[in-house]
Amino acid sequence: MTSKEPERKKAKRVLSKSGGEERCCLGHACQCFLGDPEFTNNFLDSTPEYEWEGQRSILPKSLVKQLGMWKETGESRRPIVCPGAIDIYSLIALNDKTELTPQEIGEYLESAIEGGVDTPFKPLSDYEE
Repeated sequence: MTSKEPERKKAKRVLSKSGGEERCCLGHACQCFLGDPEFTNNFLDSTPEYEWEGQRSILPKSLVKQLGMWKETGESRRPIVCPGAIDIYSLIALNDKTELTPQEIGEYLESAIEGGVDTPFKPLSDYEE
């Protein structure tokens, strides 16, 4: 396991909760690129949730384009190639349906950043230099 930011905690089904200390992998991207989230009062759960650009569980459209993602779910065109992930096609599923830590997901994202059909990122070749 990586030692990258070992204090990072994983949230499931939301971008961020518990005062922003727990985030899903898309929530970490939102924090990096959009800054502090807005608090959303969720009456179904006593855990506070936070949102970016009106989104609580998917990537805001502004970041989909900025990050070169295929879709706001972090979807790939083929199963994501990541240890611990079987038949996983999106970052939401990678985060919510596996036991992978934020650090392990971060390692995968670094390995997949150049894009392609088996990553959530469009190929860098799709962009002008």
